[in-house]
Amino acid sequence: MTHNLFLFITTAMALLASTFCYSKATPITITPNHFKTLVPIEIKGECSPCEIKLPLNLLSKILGASSFRVFDQKGQEIPTLLIEDHPYRQDEEIALVIFNQVQYKSQSTGENVQSLEFTLPEKDNLANDGINSLRLSIADTNFQREINLLAKNRQQTNFQMIAEKLPIIGFQDKANIYQYKQTQINFSTQKFSDYKLEISIPQKEHALVIESVFLQKIKESGGSQYAVNLSFHRSEARPSLYSVNSALKKDFYELTLPIPIQKLEFAFAEKWYKRFVEIYQYSEKEHRYLPHPVASTYLFNYDSQKNQVVTFNNLVRNEKLLLVIHQGNNVPITLNEIVGKGFNKKIIFFTDTIAVSMPLYLYLDSESEIFPSYDIEERWKRLPKDHLIKDATLRELAINKQFISSIDQEKPVSERPPYLIYIVVALLAIFLLGYFIKIARRV
Repeated sequence: MTHNLFLFITTAMALLASTFCYSKATPITITPNHFKTLVPIEIKGECSPCEIKLPLNLLSKILGASSFRVFDQKGQEIPTLLIEDHPYRQDEEIALVIFNQVQYKSQSTGENVQSLEFTLPEKDNLANDGINSLRLSIADTNFQREINLLAKNRQQTNFQMIAEKLPIIGFQDKANIYQYKQTQINFSTQKFSDYKLEISIPQKEHALVIESVFLQKIKESGGSQYAVNLSFHRSEARPSLYSVNSALKKDFYELTLPIPIQKLEFAFAEKWYKRFVEIYQYSEKEHRYLPHPVASTYLFNYDSQKNQVVTFNNLVRNEKLLLVIHQGNNVPITLNEIVGKGFNKKIIFFTDTIAVSMPLYLYLDSESEIFPSYDIEERWKRLPKDHLIKDATLRELAINKQFISSIDQEKPVSERPPYLIYIVVALLAIFLLGYFIKIARRV
């Protein structure tokens, strides 16, 4: 009896393990039937690789590699790569911790200024390439200053003005929760050897404690963005929590996003302002604005019509956002325009392994979030920079008549491997229970 029991338990456990492994290892094959819509792709001649530049109306449908596929007419999947058209950026930077620092009255304005003078190291690359940005490390937390940038070469005696009235700001709230500093100034590329900063010192203020100066050369090329004017209106909606507690009055605006965005650009009527802003996402599932903001920062401007930008860490896909503007000194500010921006996307695929005369289709709107199992990114990276890339043209978006809802695709209970696990476990439990009851009666 004991031997038979051992054989039964061993067989049951082996069947259970094999069933579990089968259910985990069985791949889910995605086909054109999984997608609600499709777009025919037109290719003129052979191209390897081909590039599809996505129009605005498809950006909300293609959020990642799992949200689309390319198939040929026979249902064979074509490996693809989704690329965001970010600009190529390369930064060079050196830090100066030793510089001459004095205070005097400016000859042009008559105001007290804090002056910093420094020289670029002769052997540094920036001495040849020039600089177009400068960042200060400042120990102070609350300040508001303007900077004049002057420069000269070694053989020259007098400095000349390069840029003036460039603002820097630092702020920390009374609760010491939020700290904000904007101490970077940008200007056209300069190749001087000696530089001077004149930092304004307002009345009843002290000179700033400058810890170090960072000289930068920012190189940025390529990339492309889309921009969409967003509709907005004043709102009575309120989030349940603010990132910074403030007794100041607040203005609330609801925004509508037609496509995903990565940053917002605000245009205000006023030329002088400093405002703390928060942005909240709306949850369709919870029917409310989520309590924690997706972005919060200070927007400031001094005597200009420059637009202010808030950048998100991740792509924002929600159709509704709530903008909260904390009024400075309880004085409202006039919001004229909001523009949503993001980087354009393109789809790359190779046609050297398929018959290019065969029609291809871009499939969208799947009910299943299944990532592809292939990876052509390495092949794309190995291509020479001068390699010819041809454009593939998209036609009109259409309904996929082959679409079958996931509800209709569900298998019967008897064909689902996970249910077999439960059946085996139940039978094993019943058998063991009966066996132990039998032993108990003998005892």
